[in-house]
Amino acid sequence: MGFSAEIRGVEYPAVAIFKLNNGDAICWYGDHPTDGHLAVFDLVEQKRHFVSGSFGVHGSRHRDGSRHQVLEPSGHEKIYLSPRTVKAAKDSVCDHIREVNVPLFQPFDFWPIKNPVWNATTSRHALRRDDFGERVDGVILQGFMCRHEYVEDLLAEQKTAYRSWVENDGNFDLVVLAEVRRIPAPSAS
Repeated sequence: MGFSAEIRGVEYPAVAIFKLNNGDAICWYGDHPTDGHLAVFDLVEQKRHFVSGSFGVHGSRHRDGSRHQVLEPSGHEKIYLSPRTVKAAKDSVCDHIREVNVPLFQPFDFWPIKNPVWNATTSRHALRRDDFGERVDGVILQGFMCRHEYVEDLLAEQKTAYRSWVENDGNFDLVVLAEVRRIPAPSAS
């Protein structure tokens, strides 16, 4: 399930891509490029990594319960962060994959994102500011891997979700929820 952002009539593809594949859940998204070096701290492994230039990020939750985040700096080897093991997918009811902030008022300077996975995405959704009400700054996309019979429970629990998308993948469904970030209303002084 791929998401683009449409801002002032310009569509920016591949702002977030969520995918389920036989119990593996993956999320790709672009991140800020740096003018210098960015220090990334891995609190799980207690390591520090340095990244420079533009980079993408993907987070994975595999069916055996292993999870990690990967920084993909252009022209450099991938950096695996925070590997850990949680409950295996077969033992899980619903699990959070990743959260992605998507601006809808002003695009990031580094957009458009070049992501080869976008071309293989068949279910695409354009996020437009007008579709989410008034004073919208952006949305926070929350991806979940959820057993089919528990999707309605997840949707009922998520009171802050403004919109949702569901895609079936066997025993599990991919659920993406959009929470709206609003620009504060001007004070009446």
